[in-house]
Amino acid sequence: MKTTLPRTRNVTTPIRFGRLRPRIAAGAVLFAAAAALAAVAVNPNPPKLPWAVPTLNLPNLAQGFTAQGVAVDSATNTIYVASIGPSETGISGSIAVFDGSKCNPSRASRCPPIATITEAGGGPSWLVFDPSSSTLYAASQLTPNFEEDNTLRVFNTTTCNARNTSGCGQPPAATLSMPGRLYNQTTALGPWVNGAIVLDSSAHTLYVGDA
Repeated sequence: MKTTLPRTRNVTTPIRFGRLRPRIAAGAVLFAAAAALAAVAVNPNPPKLPWAVPTLNLPNLAQGFTAQGVAVDSATNTIYVASIGPSETGISGSIAVFDGSKCNPSRASRCPPIATITEAGGGPSWLVFDPSSSTLYAASQLTPNFEEDNTLRVFNTTTCNARNTSGCGQPPAATLSMPGRLYNQTTALGPWVNGAIVLDSSAHTLYVGDA
């Protein structure tokens, strides 16, 4: 008796690359991540981050003072930082003077202030510098007895900068009273959100906001 076997056919199953692509991509990502970790492990001294720079420390931070406005005189590389803090009768303020040429990643030990402008009122909060006349404008939001202020003080920085600090202890060259207050304690609102004073040095015009 002769037995006839059924005929067989070669069946080719098509490969669906659509299902494999996500797996291939995921494998590539994992491989790249592993390579990146290996590179970090091989290099024990990675390059320094660009924001790993010295910090300017105000001299009265330990007494609860906080930094406020900042202005820069690029000609003399001077940095002015206003700060306010508590006092025996209310608040007090000052403007610290820093030498920017001696405060950088290679000279971090020279970042303390070189002088202080003490006649800045109770709450100097906004600073702006006019390079054409070497004038520093400081607007105050609060008086020494913690009341709303409307005072703008004008300082001559020709003798109060990183090159010459002999005049930093002098009173302001002028003190101006604005028609309105610069800060509203009731609503905690004011032009301080975007800066209370703006200078147009080309036209020698100063704009002061009103709360």
